Amino acid sequence: MDFALYQAFVKRAGVAPKKEEDRISVLHQLENLKRKLTDEAEIEASIYWDGKVQWNGVFTREELSEIFRPVIERTLQSCRSALAASGLEISAIEHLVFVGGSTRVPLVRELASQFFGKKPAEGIDPDQVVALGAAIQGAILAGEKKNTLLLDVVPLSLGIETMGGLISKIIHRNTTVRCSAFEDFTTYVDNQTGVDVHIVQGERELVQDCRSLGRFKLKIAPAPAGYPKVRVEFLMDANGMLRAHATDLRTKEFAELEVRPSFGLSDSEIERMLAESFKYAERDFAERQLIEAKNQARALLRATEKSFENPLLDRVFVERQKARIGPVMKALERDIEMAPSDVIVLRTRELDHMTQELAQQILDHALRNRLKDRTVAEAR
Repeated sequence: MDFALYQAFVKRAGVAPKKEEDRISVLHQLENLKRKLTDEAEIEASIYWDGKVQWNGVFTREELSEIFRPVIERTLQSCRSALAASGLEISAIEHLVFVGGSTRVPLVRELASQFFGKKPAEGIDPDQVVALGAAIQGAILAGEKKNTLLLDVVPLSLGIETMGGLISKIIHRNTTVRCSAFEDFTTYVDNQTGVDVHIVQGERELVQDCRSLGRFKLKIAPAPAGYPKVRVEFLMDANGMLRAHATDLRTKEFAELEVRPSFGLSDSEIERMLAESFKYAERDFAERQLIEAKNQARALLRATEKSFENPLLDRVFVERQKARIGPVMKALERDIEMAPSDVIVLRTRELDHMTQELAQQILDHALRNRLKDRTVAEAR
């Protein structure tokens, strides 16, 4: 708010201090002017720097309100975003507590009271409220105050990189600390012997637009694509330390990494990352849809090619299926390179439908082989 007042003053006065110490001096003078207009309707002011008075004039509370209104409205928009993120209605807010001396500005109190539908809490000094909160938290941590609970939340979502540079979020933004969550993943390549777990932080859909926190590798037993099951679990303690575990559920092989997601991350950077996630949400969603469609199409193409090589199938049947399905597979391969996501999805569904007879034949042969030379009692 003080910077907005400074900009308005420079525009009105038509002159600005050139030295940094003079700019700081003017900011302090304007802050005093703001405080006086909290109680008075108008005041006559003299602003000086470089050893002399540079401007004389009258400032009114009404003028001040017009300068501050855009800043206050942006703050209320942040309140709307916080409510939406928490899933709360305005009616669920029990108390309105002001923080910081600028909340004494009459327009701040008026617009905030209108927005929340209640008057601010009385008897709490906005200049001291942060110190009081810190003292309460200190008392809780020291075990001296036992009937109060203050909960911290995860400021940005935490997840891992998946196929195509996408992010799979495991702990979501605004989850209460301490917390834990897990998700199971598999492989896309046959006989893969390791998984690279890349931990990322942010609200965007692609890894390139988020913050990298670290990487570690997990050894897995070689197996066909889609067969291994790797569980990735995130555990965040009360101090904000994140431990990431990856486990091969079949062999119980595991690896882990410990990071502090908040390290080197300022409040302004968090705000910037959140703002960008809203700004680019539509574009990010479209890119995610396209990558997911390509991933599914490629997986189906690989599975179909592998089915043609199945030794259990009759070669004449296989060649007939290749002749019938082959053109659709080539069309899907072309679509992956140039078509939009909805076209790729439709072509993938077409191929999936056409391969059902092939899949049924493989299943039938597998069952016959399993039941071969077994009695009815053994089959049961």
